[in-house]
Amino acid sequence: MYVMVVFALALLSPLPFVSSDHIVQDAIAQSSTQNVPLDAPPFEIIPNLTVSPFGSMVNDTNGLDSINGPRKVKTFEMGNSIYAGISPNTIASLNIVNITDLNSPSLVSELDSTITDAAYTIIDGSTYALSTSYFDHSFSIINISNPSLPSLVTYVDDDANYSLNKPSDITTVTIGESTFALVAAYGDKTIQIIDVTDPSNPIPAYAITDGDGGDTKQLFTMSVTTVTIDSSTFALVATLLDGGIQIINITDPYNPDSASTIANDDDGYTNLNDPSDIATVTINSSTFALVTSPNDNGVQIIDITDPYNPDPVSTINDDMDGYTTLGGAVSVTTVTIDSSTFALVAAFYDGGVQIIDITDPYNPDPISAITNGEDGYTKLRGARFITTVTIDSSTFALVAALDGNGIQIIKLEEYISTYTSNKNTKYAKAGDTLGINFTASDTIASHTSQILGLDVNATVNGAIYDAIVTVPSTPRESYATFTIQVANANNESVTITENDISSSNVFIDTISPSIELVGSADYTISYGTLDPFIPNVTVSDGDPNYLGGFTLVKNATVDATIIGSVYNYTYTANPDRSGNAGNSVTRTILVVD
Repeated sequence: MYVMVVFALALLSPLPFVSSDHIVQDAIAQSSTQNVPLDAPPFEIIPNLTVSPFGSMVNDTNGLDSINGPRKVKTFEMGNSIYAGISPNTIASLNIVNITDLNSPSLVSELDSTITDAAYTIIDGSTYALSTSYFDHSFSIINISNPSLPSLVTYVDDDANYSLNKPSDITTVTIGESTFALVAAYGDKTIQIIDVTDPSNPIPAYAITDGDGGDTKQLFTMSVTTVTIDSSTFALVATLLDGGIQIINITDPYNPDSASTIANDDDGYTNLNDPSDIATVTINSSTFALVTSPNDNGVQIIDITDPYNPDPVSTINDDMDGYTTLGGAVSVTTVTIDSSTFALVAAFYDGGVQIIDITDPYNPDPISAITNGEDGYTKLRGARFITTVTIDSSTFALVAALDGNGIQIIKLEEYISTYTSNKNTKYAKAGDTLGINFTASDTIASHTSQILGLDVNATVNGAIYDAIVTVPSTPRESYATFTIQVANANNESVTITENDISSSNVFIDTISPSIELVGSADYTISYGTLDPFIPNVTVSDGDPNYLGGFTLVKNATVDATIIGSVYNYTYTANPDRSGNAGNSVTRTILVVD
């Protein structure tokens, strides 16, 4: 238990975590020894998603001087600009950074040196930072409508009216015409709801404590988020030590009501040992919660479409089914790109990010693992918070890491380009693979990679690619669009559609070679016949250019000097170019007087 508490404090407290160096170093050493296929490509090929490092925000650059070991990073929009609020790890200022141009992020202002977390919201046209201090056990409202000149509006601390002892997380929600802040007070084991509709006069609406009204999973509250389902608003709370999730109906924030309690090891929940973070996402009209557990090294996915009857959907653990970077899974967020939904998990011990396709939450799929020190990623040691932001239609992940000395920026994108087939004739059977040559329509730098076993080489514009296509299992006349997935030197996915291939030059052979005997299957030869004639066979196939022939197996060579001897000749049609196997026929030869 002591180990779990120390780990949680390392993630929660802004104070320096003394043991982080050797813990993260050990994790990086383990990560570097993981088995990697010898033929692995030098860049990643990910269906629908391309992942690449986009640089970082580094402490002591561009005016940033308080992000050494940042605790959290949260983004907000104001006017035509996008900003990031970066929470410090120690007693230092919260940095407000203009990230509209991620190539050149710039410090705009620094908030009070005791602030350790903040949420950002717009009230009556003005933008506010609702901030908390782990050191001062306090809550403050700061007007940042002019981000270069922030002004304090209200300050309250932990007292008889407010439960604000060691606040660990804060979020905001609008219910009706009112705006509320929800503060997870780790020291008080409480969720403090504050009405901030009038920023100059906040009202403590309700303090939900462990055991209050059936809420039994709030021992050391770590994380809180909100979600609206069927016009009702719910708070979801992840709690340390209690090993569970509390779902609370806060539609009436002055009279919240417990909806359900989820406990680790109950009813199929196996990844809720000291949960640290929680996120929600809607997929195909259903709502899901994703919960990280650093001690379970994994993620629990829960269907909360009915918040009063949540259902465990799936569990994901490190070193299981292709998951390699979930050691100390501590923070999770989700992002939808085109029609796919992805979960991004910050892994504290592994020093990296696991990216998971959760488009089907019942069958999540690991599609990428990013670790510090590899492929250009340098700010992921002790990764402990992750969020996403969209800037000019591009999506980025921002990762705060305890030992990262900055914020790692990761670009996430789907890339589709147009390529032209050279329309070579190809042969395949349904369900097999079909080799297609096609020509790049843009300039691609020199690179080589393995794509489904075939080399992909490109040096200049117009270079020829060798890639392969999976042929659907239905006849040629009715099969749907197929794709070729490759990637260029910029790590951009490429999609080829059926329209890029001349259908008249794509021959789908589903007919197996057929062999038939010429004449009777029972054949006799006379005693003493020299060089006896044995009738031949005929072979046909769906491929008009079939040249496979047949293979003959004899049980013995015919000896016409032995009356009554019997010989078996078995003929087997050779496979055709599409791999269809041929049948076999047998002729019996009898020597007679």
